[in-house]
Amino acid sequence: MDIQTTLGLRIRRLREARGITQEELAYLANTQTSHISRIELGQNNTTIDVAHRIAQALQIDLSDLLNLSNEDVDLIPIDEHIMKVAAYMK
Repeated sequence: MDIQTTLGLRIRRLREARGITQEELAYLANTQTSHISRIELGQNNTTIDVAHRIAQALQIDLSDLLNLSNEDVDLIPIDEHIMKVAAYMK
């Protein structure tokens, strides 16, 4: 598996563990839903800037996002109230 696919799968797993949709992640990372989808599918080679914004949206360090050999990241669930406010602001 290439690095794009591996990173995409990692982002997808972390996003799903957070219980957020691609749309919510895209909003929080200030990018488009289609971009998140292509990243997760390994079809887009993302920039470090977008990876950093995705890590911030997932509330993890960029180093944890890029540590592709480690699936163990402590994830505290994102508050549903925050998601509702974000959706309202959108």
